[in-house]
Amino acid sequence: MAHTYRSLSGKWLEKSKKERENAEKDRANGKSTKIEASSLGTQDFSTASYDHSIDWSDWDYADVIVGNGPSSGSSNSVPYGYYRHAATYDGRSEDFISAMPDEGVYRETQNFWETEYREVAGFFASSANTTERVVAVQYLRDQIGEPYLWDSSKTTYSKWYCSKLPYVAYEKKADLNIDTDGGYWVFPDDIAEDNDMDLFMSSEN
Repeated sequence: MAHTYRSLSGKWLEKSKKERENAEKDRANGKSTKIEASSLGTQDFSTASYDHSIDWSDWDYADVIVGNGPSSGSSNSVPYGYYRHAATYDGRSEDFISAMPDEGVYRETQNFWETEYREVAGFFASSANTTERVVAVQYLRDQIGEPYLWDSSKTTYSKWYCSKLPYVAYEKKADLNIDTDGGYWVFPDDIAEDNDMDLFMSSEN
């Protein structure tokens, strides 16, 4: 499937990069991090109500979606960067594979992504071929039901958080590293900013 490129309208925040760097430094020095209090992927949808009209025909196996919100995306609500959640598209079932603290690895619907985030963006790995992307998703299907752990390392393949899933799938099945800074965590911003990932859609309410 040919992806159509769309602009992100200069939304990258230098602040989010600094926040991620500070979190990595704190962890390396054995200090408590703000991430521990929030947990990667934890959501509060009490005030969320959005209506994105996403053309799902643009999506293909192993495309990665990231979401900002449901709040404004400030450091108070997203202590590890601009985007707070990520998931990987399964072209067979036309939904997403991700992880949440109370769910573990599970599936998220298209409607979830159309309504629960103030801003969403889609990325694809143009250097991965179709077979690699399909096999990457097959690998993620096998992880459904595995537990969530925000502090699991990149080489622990039995516990997960949202943005670790696509990172590991691409690394294991396409020999592709989609973590831009190579830190302990793979934040949603790390994937969105990686040179191997190309933006093909964005929507903001």
